[in-house]
Amino acid sequence: MKNGLSRFLKERCVPFTLGAFLFCTLLCLSGCVPFQPKEFDECRYLSHAIAKSDGDVTVTADILTRAEAEEFFGFDFVSKGIQPVWIKIENKGQAAYWFIPHRLDPEYYSAMEAANIAYGSRSSAEHKKIYDHFYDVRMPRLVPPKETSKGFVFTKFEPGLKHIVIKLTGKTTKRFMFALEIPGPEMDFQKVIFSKFYNGHEVKNLDIAGLRQELEKLPCCTTDAMGANPADPLNLAIVGDRTQVMAELLGRGWDLTETINMGSVFKMLFSDVFGIRYRTSPVSPLYLLGRPHDFAMQKARSTIDRRNHLRLWLSTMKFEGKPVWLGQISRDIGIKFTSKSPYFVTHEISENIDESRHYLVEDMLASNAVEKIGYIRVSKPSTLSTPRQNLTGDEYFTDGLMAVVFLVDRYVPYNEVSFLEWETPYH
Repeated sequence: MKNGLSRFLKERCVPFTLGAFLFCTLLCLSGCVPFQPKEFDECRYLSHAIAKSDGDVTVTADILTRAEAEEFFGFDFVSKGIQPVWIKIENKGQAAYWFIPHRLDPEYYSAMEAANIAYGSRSSAEHKKIYDHFYDVRMPRLVPPKETSKGFVFTKFEPGLKHIVIKLTGKTTKRFMFALEIPGPEMDFQKVIFSKFYNGHEVKNLDIAGLRQELEKLPCCTTDAMGANPADPLNLAIVGDRTQVMAELLGRGWDLTETINMGSVFKMLFSDVFGIRYRTSPVSPLYLLGRPHDFAMQKARSTIDRRNHLRLWLSTMKFEGKPVWLGQISRDIGIKFTSKSPYFVTHEISENIDESRHYLVEDMLASNAVEKIGYIRVSKPSTLSTPRQNLTGDEYFTDGLMAVVFLVDRYVPYNEVSFLEWETPYH
């Protein structure tokens, strides 16, 4: 048996040396079968595809599951934080359009870069075929008149919900928005049954004057669970469907947050100690309308200590049939231990809480989906020399205004955004 194995390796493989043994072992571990590029079968893979039309253009988008992407590309891209998105653009018009992948994801990977991440350098004939395959299935930028363009864009992996905004430009600019839930860690919004908040409550469908009146009746601040002590100030309202609110924020680099539990708290502390970015770290609950936030989002810097984060609650108000979300936004500047948290750890917020509100408004404007903006008063101003305190003793100051952002599902250039003549922020 031994002599037979040695003779087999000598005749069929390589001389039976330590190097040969290691080579054959690695070949076996890799599955012994090289990746074989194949045609993309739309019927097989696109089980969750969504199509949207605007005039002469129809855009279809879908996200492969982790297993599907690994099957088609022969590599687990999710393990590298990459998510392939499939796009098809049908142009039935007389003018060409250009697809802008940067709007889909400013940090997207080119097809050749994705091939390099998966298979290394383009040094062998086999690898050249793989690179050619990645190039062939990429989404091209040009969509000629009366033609269809389709293919993949390699985007950063986003757990919980994948936002897709397709921007096309030519003689006119078109914008298509999609949002698909992605299996993974439980996000806080996935625990909420949003439809229940309207059951048994009077839904107020308001005009612009009525909306302002109702918003001005709101309390100044969120509270603790008992509703007895004021927490961070209420300083934001967004008008728009939940899918769009999440999608526009995801498109500007915000992330959803995981549910808060011992596991996520441990990951947060681990990230703090070792300076590791934790994009979906949990947000501690604050209360409004008798319940904790319905969902939260954050935009973190390179470490978990510093992040902008916002909490949103679905109200019983609607404007022109669209839900009104009430929110609170602030910037975390560090982590501290406190007996006032059930997990004995929380973030410390920056004193200038209005800066975070301004940042959010500017970020939403950059999405080109804001139709109008207004400010209403919900509390008296405070200053740096006469600050207020939140539940954990952090000091902050504010002009006492709430920003109200109105979203629409179409492309809105900066110069077409309306600013309502309500209140005016002065700093």
